[in-house]
Amino acid sequence: MFSYIADIMESKLSSYAIIGAGGKGERMGCNKQLLELKGKPIVIRTLEAFDQHPLVDGIILVRPAELENEFRNLIKKYEIKKIADIADAGPERQYSMYNGLQKVKNCSVVLFHNGANPLVTEREITECIKEAYNHGAAVVASPVKDTIKRVKDMLVKETLRRSELWAMQTPQAIRYEIAVKAYEHVIKGNIQCTDDVQAVELFDSSVTIKIVQASPQNIKLTTPADVLIAERFLDPSESRSYCETVFGIGEDSHEFMKEAEKIAEDNEKQINKCLVLGGVVISSEMAFKANSDGDAVLHAISRAILSAINGPSIDFFADDLAKKGQIDSRIYLKSILAYSKEKGFVPNEARIIIEAGKPKLTYHLEKIKENIAFLLGIDKEKVGLAVHSGEKLSLFGHGKGVRAFAFVSMKKIGN
Repeated sequence: MFSYIADIMESKLSSYAIIGAGGKGERMGCNKQLLELKGKPIVIRTLEAFDQHPLVDGIILVRPAELENEFRNLIKKYEIKKIADIADAGPERQYSMYNGLQKVKNCSVVLFHNGANPLVTEREITECIKEAYNHGAAVVASPVKDTIKRVKDMLVKETLRRSELWAMQTPQAIRYEIAVKAYEHVIKGNIQCTDDVQAVELFDSSVTIKIVQASPQNIKLTTPADVLIAERFLDPSESRSYCETVFGIGEDSHEFMKEAEKIAEDNEKQINKCLVLGGVVISSEMAFKANSDGDAVLHAISRAILSAINGPSIDFFADDLAKKGQIDSRIYLKSILAYSKEKGFVPNEARIIIEAGKPKLTYHLEKIKENIAFLLGIDKEKVGLAVHSGEKLSLFGHGKGVRAFAFVSMKKIGN
């Protein structure tokens, strides 16, 4: 089990998933939940994603009452083990999800998911649970690519700022106690609500709702064309040619602690914090101002990897580890590499530039290269490393701290 999931499981949080499969599929021309996708009903592929996830304790399936037998037979046939209960679909989505919520036992987080999103990834489920648990609510979403205008009576009234617009997907996750109160608020008030986190917005606008970046394949199957797209994602011959190599850029910088600050922190935390770059101890007399060891090189590489694979921010991995007193950036990178492997990518090469006026790093460069190659699991010849002082045009060149830039390429596993 990957460490980023194991860390969450240590907290003993529990989560339930409500799968909404009550739609009539009017745009599909049939009940899309029962439509086969590469040999399996769409709803079964959706259920399997949550049934196999280690952080999901139970599943509530919401389906049309008249199709109860069909759904029960499929659950039995495909051995979906975590079905805790079944609920009737309502006239609209909010009533369907509310019916499902009534069946959920007291837990930490509730996930709401469309049965017609069968290609949801383990990462999306994990991040939604974590962000909802830590902040209150979370939703999978994609940034809008098109220009969006507000229109009234077929006349353009306003052009909205595209950088602030995201298209909502599922899963959407909410802390259980917030979900119950939010849904009771919209149901009793007969308030129109098109997705689950909107219920939270309408109930209590002070609740933080975090965005989790959607995976490309997590599409909602609404039309026959969507099914064709989903089949391409499931076809190994297609996936081999899809994004065989991806690239990312990352940056990080930290200033040095003053001598008195270092002594105070070492005494307080009973440590001897050192200056570390690329996982190599450079000096025990210096250290960075940071919650971790402040290894700007490994942090830049970590950000580059996450950028390449469209992952979350480095804080997603580092925050919990830092709270537990773990300051070794190699551990952070290890967790990120496990996450990257789960998404199907491993490092191919890395190029790093360090900007620093001090300390002198010339005699450390070879050791840093060797260590980066070892950590990334690549040949040393695939690690490029250069250092400069920037002609002392910046604070880093003047010796106030260190800045690192990293470029990485990640190759798809099997290529």
